[in-house]
Amino acid sequence: MSTRDEEQEPLLGSEARPVDPDVAQDPSFGARLRTALEHPLRLTGLEKVLAILSVVLLLLTATGFGLFAGTAVRFKHWKRDHRHTGPPGRDWPRPTSTVTVTATTTVGAPTGTPAPPVPPAPPKNPGKDVPLCLTASCVQSAANLLSGLDTSVDPCDNFFEFANGGWIDSHSIPPGKAAIGTFQIIDENNKRIIRDIIERDPKDDKGFDQEADKRNLASLRRFWTSCMDEETIEKKGSKPLLEVLDTAISFWRGERPLTASEESLVVERDDGEDDLDFLLEINGRSDEVSTDSHKKHKGAKKGRRWDPKTKKSRLTNALAFLHSRAIPAFFETSSDGDVGRDPKEVVLWLTQSGLGLPSKDYYKDKETLKKYEGTVAEVLKEVYTSRDEPDMQGLAKDVVALEKEIAKISLDVDQLDEPIPTYNPFNVSALQSLFPSISFRDYFAASFPRPKYPDPVIITSPAFFGNLSEILDKAAPDQVEAYFVFLTSQALAPLLGSKQPIRKSIDLLRNSLTGISPDSRPPRADTCLALLNENYGFLVGRYFVQKAFPGRSKEYAEEVIKAIIQAFRDRLPGRTWLDKETSKKAEEKVDAIQYKIGYPRSPDTEDPLSLARYYGPNMPISSSDFFGNVLRSYVADEQRKWVKVGRAKNREEWEMVPAEVNAYFSPPDNQIVFPAGILQKPFFDVSWPEYLVFGSFGAIAGHELTHSLDQAGRQYDKDGRLVDWWSNSTNSRFVERQKCFQRQYANYTIVGPDGKHYPINSKFTGGEDGADSGGIAQSFSAWQSRLASDPHGDKYSNWMLPGFEGWSREQLFFVAFAQGWARKSTPAEDVRRIRVDPHSPTKYRVIGPLSNNAAFAKAFGCPVGSPMNRGDDKRCELW
Repeated sequence: MSTRDEEQEPLLGSEARPVDPDVAQDPSFGARLRTALEHPLRLTGLEKVLAILSVVLLLLTATGFGLFAGTAVRFKHWKRDHRHTGPPGRDWPRPTSTVTVTATTTVGAPTGTPAPPVPPAPPKNPGKDVPLCLTASCVQSAANLLSGLDTSVDPCDNFFEFANGGWIDSHSIPPGKAAIGTFQIIDENNKRIIRDIIERDPKDDKGFDQEADKRNLASLRRFWTSCMDEETIEKKGSKPLLEVLDTAISFWRGERPLTASEESLVVERDDGEDDLDFLLEINGRSDEVSTDSHKKHKGAKKGRRWDPKTKKSRLTNALAFLHSRAIPAFFETSSDGDVGRDPKEVVLWLTQSGLGLPSKDYYKDKETLKKYEGTVAEVLKEVYTSRDEPDMQGLAKDVVALEKEIAKISLDVDQLDEPIPTYNPFNVSALQSLFPSISFRDYFAASFPRPKYPDPVIITSPAFFGNLSEILDKAAPDQVEAYFVFLTSQALAPLLGSKQPIRKSIDLLRNSLTGISPDSRPPRADTCLALLNENYGFLVGRYFVQKAFPGRSKEYAEEVIKAIIQAFRDRLPGRTWLDKETSKKAEEKVDAIQYKIGYPRSPDTEDPLSLARYYGPNMPISSSDFFGNVLRSYVADEQRKWVKVGRAKNREEWEMVPAEVNAYFSPPDNQIVFPAGILQKPFFDVSWPEYLVFGSFGAIAGHELTHSLDQAGRQYDKDGRLVDWWSNSTNSRFVERQKCFQRQYANYTIVGPDGKHYPINSKFTGGEDGADSGGIAQSFSAWQSRLASDPHGDKYSNWMLPGFEGWSREQLFFVAFAQGWARKSTPAEDVRRIRVDPHSPTKYRVIGPLSNNAAFAKAFGCPVGSPMNRGDDKRCELW
């Protein structure tokens, strides 16, 4: 567990408060030390020396007692970057984003022993030419950086271990979780801010005096109360889930039609009617969450429940209902721009789904399937015992068999990531021919807000839907029903009390797949904060950014991003493998990139009425109905998606909420987005020296920018259209350079819980690997340009940190980059990540790009052929 000393400051640093010289005639040593920290330029030469010695003692003390609950840093010898988390079934494909991933095995032994770039030495006064930053923020940053190091490791052998070995030794994975890392710690700090806001007395809501703010905060507090009230949740037992299952089963068995109240968006409407007015109208007139009492069903004998003549309508109704609750049975829907024709026009997308395990690779693992089948059996037994239908309990093997068939026809993750093969527009008649198992006319009528078909509908994998139809033709009706029951239970059981048998079975499966202790679960407050941000993230964001993103934060972040965009553009002429015409179009695309920072304007984070209106469809929020609160939120999200189809795209909307610790590039919008959640320490602080800001946040910004021209992003033009704007010769050279990354990363492995080595799928991670490499190169170039333009530090702060005398700014730039990827995780989580995450494990997000970076090799004196210097003949480089 982390200590209080370890916690990062949640607020962005502000300038130190000036000291009044008239406060005391004879200042104490403490007062002089505070003066040193806040105003180093005011001190005399002797005072500066004394202040430096004081800071050195502070740093040695912090290190000696373990600022990160770890051992002292050992100075020996030198050698030297979307979707919401929550219940299963809520994991939507996200835009290309910067997400943390796994810790992994070590690299091979060094090929040589490089000479150290600087000798180890105790801290000393750097002199006038290298001013020392003694602000509180710099002192804290220096202590944190020092505590993370393991200087017993040669930086030219393994820079990840060198930069993060101390951090890894001093951190443990928290109970109920599969990993801990820099991103997770920032997320915890952000959630701590949110919790303070939610739990404070409403009388202390200063600055939020508008009635809309009072209502918004009251709504958030009711949700929080409902989630934290475990006693009330337990008293309701499994009934909320069983009621949802009753409805789904009744649709599949044909016991009830899809009535007007369930056809929640099937009404006539004025084309000029506002979307949110329409959603509010619908929310008020439909029973979005079933209130039917769960009853035992002493039903008819097996074989009489499913009339073969009504199979299409029954399947249509069941899927319409489940999808309206965000249960991803068989396939999923989403709304996005029509990248093939007009990215500004929103169309409906259909993509493969329907697996209960994290990826299709798990269905090849006999041991995993055995555990999975056991979980399915436990859930079916609980559900059908409650319905008094024992003949439906023994279908676990059939459910797993059905999912194995779905896994076989599903695209591999790297194939699903290819833009052109996954863009397949279909009109409704062609779609109906492709997948005749349901009536799309009725399916759309149950979901779509206007009495017409969406046209076109984009299919990511026509082969999947064609093969799925054949599978469903052969599947037994009780097999399909049991599949619906388990998938729904898996998605919604986490909303039940922790003592409920269905919830226990699902938790055990999740823990097994991620390597968590069987009976371990995260603190309830962590769960509730995650759900609060998942379901009301934009609303929470208004109050979060006021606290965590003040002052010059947004302005300075924009300044950094502009500098990196300019560096990216300036580097393009040096990409000699680009022909002139393609290079010119690349420049035009970079010039057209929009950047969004901090928080969105739709819904408007600065307007409480805009936020209240946006979340109107989620209402009501009851302090005693946690399950219903979350389910209403899921339904509202689905409704918002359908309302967008056929309309102009709102380019002010974001795919991430303000407190999220992440960032992304959106190819159809040609936008890069950086929520306030990631613009926190240790990635960003307005008071830091620039080599820290550009090494950490700058590399993330460069990463996202590089996605605009990576293996997927390059297939979109500056307007977000999916077109081929590359010459054949340049395209061939790009592909060959991309293969260099694939060959490099294919040699990296992680060790699973079984002790086996699992290689990275470098075809899947290729775009992210190239973005990591390009991002650090662009950020370094941008920082070097600013440093060269301001050698005396008149405009940009590049003062050295105390405790790092004898180091270069360049070295600290790369340390700041590497420490952003500090992470510790379970072997099972490592395996899961390489199967579902397009990013390489964090260890290789440091080793991979830096071993290709000539500036890094120069900064740390790494010889060619050492693990951290691949040399010119093997170096992989694109941007």
